[in-house]
Amino acid sequence: MSLISKSIVTLIALMLIIILGFVLSRLGRPYNQLIFNVHKIIALVLVVYSFIYIKKQLVTVEPGRIIVVVLVLILICIVALFATGAMLSIGKVSQVLLKRIHLSSTIVLVVSIVIFLVELIHKLKNT
Repeated sequence: MSLISKSIVTLIALMLIIILGFVLSRLGRPYNQLIFNVHKIIALVLVVYSFIYIKKQLVTVEPGRIIVVVLVLILICIVALFATGAMLSIGKVSQVLLKRIHLSSTIVLVVSIVIFLVELIHKLKNT
């Protein structure tokens, strides 16, 4: 599978996670277990797939500062999303604050992934 194809698959999976998260948010508590579990499983699979994908790509390309900074942002966002998602599902703490952090982390994650893919494609074309 080409870099463009893998990037498209990654972005589609990310969009599916966001759509399912939006649906969960709109349906409210208690969360629909089927949608909730599919949301979590796709997120986990995407993280594992992305880790393997990024690791393979960074072997072939010397990462610049932008890529390193964006990867750090991606990791922080992933940790924040999993942590806030778990706390939201438990429901024992401030839902408003957690939802804001979850939404903000999602936005930063999407932007960071797009920047990473653009930079990676640019670097691969120049090598």
